[in-house]
Amino acid sequence: MTKIFSHETGNTLGFHEEFLKKLTKRGAKQVDQSDKAKAIIVFCPLVSRYETDVLSALASIPESKCETVILVVMHHTSNKDQTLPPHRDLGSRALALHVDCLFHEQLGLLKCPINKSAIKMVRQKLKLRSLSLPGKKKKNKSIQQKDRQLNQSN
Repeated sequence: MTKIFSHETGNTLGFHEEFLKKLTKRGAKQVDQSDKAKAIIVFCPLVSRYETDVLSALASIPESKCETVILVVMHHTSNKDQTLPPHRDLGSRALALHVDCLFHEQLGLLKCPINKSAIKMVRQKLKLRSLSLPGKKKKNKSIQQKDRQLNQSN
């Protein structure tokens, strides 16, 4: 189980919890102290200028032994097709991953490719398990053996 610590650098309107829920469903466990975590996930809602907000967020990361820091830059918009500028190198070697996500105060996290990609990238960085597809549950070994025996006898 991968332990994660959440750090918000502004008002996410609670939608960082929606993002975190998508990680905890895959096996991540939230902890209340950064020193207990394998990764710190920093949620940075943009309120002024991109560079100003991101640098401020990076400066606010709590002191920790944790080596993995993931920055989630939250863009407020209702446009799920919004085009985002490429990430700028802000000189922070502390970051293991930097992703963007889109949210809106009435819609929450938008259902869009940007958010889907962000969650997938964070999940992969944290090495969280994938959800199995509905109806494709893995059989345990004893059931598989019984299936083979039945198939051989027919």
